[in-house]
Amino acid sequence: MLLRRADDRGTLSIFVVMLAPAIFFLAGLVIDGGGALVAKQRAADLAEQGARAGANAIDVAVLRDTGDRRIDCAGATAEVSDYFGAYSGSGKAEAGQIVACGPGSISVHAEVEYNSIFLPQVFRMKADATASPICDTDTLCVVALALSPATAFGNQVRPR
Repeated sequence: MLLRRADDRGTLSIFVVMLAPAIFFLAGLVIDGGGALVAKQRAADLAEQGARAGANAIDVAVLRDTGDRRIDCAGATAEVSDYFGAYSGSGKAEAGQIVACGPGSISVHAEVEYNSIFLPQVFRMKADATASPICDTDTLCVVALALSPATAFGNQVRPR
């Protein structure tokens, strides 16, 4: 037989009322924190791939005349704009721009916005990447990515 004291009524209700807000707060931190991390990774990916696309715009005339792999900044600007334009319809606020372009490298800045669900805050994640064409042989060229320390995920990718 289960014995119950007369003064124990409602003890569990008070415990649930006190604990429920803390559980919802922690769930909000997990969900919004995860969303912010995904937005940061998305910004880093956009910056890296935008820089790679820009570095693939090699000046063909200089390549044929001298053999140097130099970036055509006008073509690189168009490639980066096309790349970011392809992802503008995803429903999220994403933006990218060329920070610097020279004959040997191109730097791209990307921003991704995350509207939090539980916290009353909008996270704006930013990332930068720099790429340059490197050719070891006449048939194989890779684009080297120099990333900011916060977004260092890799160092080389193949051009498309």
